[in-house]
Amino acid sequence: MITPPPPASNPSPKQKFLELGSNIEQHRRMVDRPEFETAIDTSLLEYQRVLCEQRGDMSVAAANHLKLCGAQEFIHVLRNLSELPQLPQVEKITNLRHNI
Repeated sequence: MITPPPPASNPSPKQKFLELGSNIEQHRRMVDRPEFETAIDTSLLEYQRVLCEQRGDMSVAAANHLKLCGAQEFIHVLRNLSELPQLPQVEKITNLRHNI
């Protein structure tokens, strides 16, 4: 008899967050609020302003670009934290000819 695998001994932070249903609901409400959008957009613009004040050569500009990419990735993760991963749906094909 095959036994099921043990539960994940080291769940990801997102898995821990999703274990509580109240976290999901509260997070979705927070992200859907116009105040949240305004705060995120304004914070990113302020961060861009701060980075633009840094003077230097091309390596400073490249580093600032990477910082902005990281900030945008963080915002994406924050906005989608309560979204459950969806498994692809397998289509059942019923019109295969098996007698070939």
